Amino acid sequence: MSSPFEQAVWLLEQYWDGRGLDRLLSHIDTTSDILNLRLASHVFYNRRQIQTKAFSIIYIHTPPSGEQSFDGLSALSLTCRNLIIKIGYPRQRPSKPRDDATVPHSVQDSTARSSPLPLPFKFLLQRRPTQLNQGLLQQWHRILSLFTNMTSLTISVNGDPTWQGCTDIEMLLIYLRISIERVNFKHLRTVGFSPLHAAGVTYIRWAGLGAFGEAPGRIWDEQEHLEIGRTMRERRCIWQRIQRLELCIQSPYLEGRVSDGQRSTFESVLADHLRSFHKSLRVLGFGWKDGVGPNPLLLGLQEEKGGWDMLEEVWFRNVIVASGDVEAIKAKKLQRLMVKMSLPGNTTVWTDHLGVV
Repeated sequence: MSSPFEQAVWLLEQYWDGRGLDRLLSHIDTTSDILNLRLASHVFYNRRQIQTKAFSIIYIHTPPSGEQSFDGLSALSLTCRNLIIKIGYPRQRPSKPRDDATVPHSVQDSTARSSPLPLPFKFLLQRRPTQLNQGLLQQWHRILSLFTNMTSLTISVNGDPTWQGCTDIEMLLIYLRISIERVNFKHLRTVGFSPLHAAGVTYIRWAGLGAFGEAPGRIWDEQEHLEIGRTMRERRCIWQRIQRLELCIQSPYLEGRVSDGQRSTFESVLADHLRSFHKSLRVLGFGWKDGVGPNPLLLGLQEEKGGWDMLEEVWFRNVIVASGDVEAIKAKKLQRLMVKMSLPGNTTVWTDHLGVV
């Protein structure tokens, strides 16, 4: 016997040529309301429109507690467009994510359900970044392989702002980076690290001999050709297809956080890491957390470097922008150089510095 609520739902489905319920759901935007409907009745539980809205953003927290079925995650992952992995934070279900993103309309502006996974994890043990745990690497590869429709990935790291060497947090960054490269997501175009400690940049770099673990290999797609049958076409690695990169880095410029030598190493690694995206990147969001810092696009300019092929927008937070920076960046297609400014009364405003010379 159906409840009065389910009877009302059934009647609603009879309107507008059987699309009455879909029309009603189209006006419900908040994730909490969608999830409440899903819990209220089995009618909504597996409805595609509900699934798409409720699980377009999925959080994975580490370290986790408890058990969760990969089968359940697999069913939800198909509707996920934005995946957020949080490393080193207390496990809890977020109600509204913090404003850690450096660019407006970030994936962190929406609410989502937490999806903890059973992965062993410790924080303080020192590791050698060249000695990979193949079991953990395979687990992360298995997890990320579920998110075939993902378009945006954000990794949020609660790392040590001082330079403490390689711990399990840094090792997890290596496992994630390698897994992302192995899956080589077809639709992924936005990647963010927000926040990320300064030492963490060393472990997320992918280009050339600087990468820990393994460098991205050559990937081939099998293609059909009308005249010569099957052919093989080389596909660029995932990082060479990223169009939007968001970085919020814990500032290494605060007194006592890192030594002068570590700061110099960080600047060289960061400059090299950013340059590895110069062929495909269209939008860069960058911010220093806990203080102001230099323009990251001008680090290492003592070495002669080429320009940015596709860069159109730059969004800076807590970044010192000086006269002449636009010309020094060498981005011919640049349309915006936005800098977030603090105003009296705890208000902030974005200012376009494209015309500053």
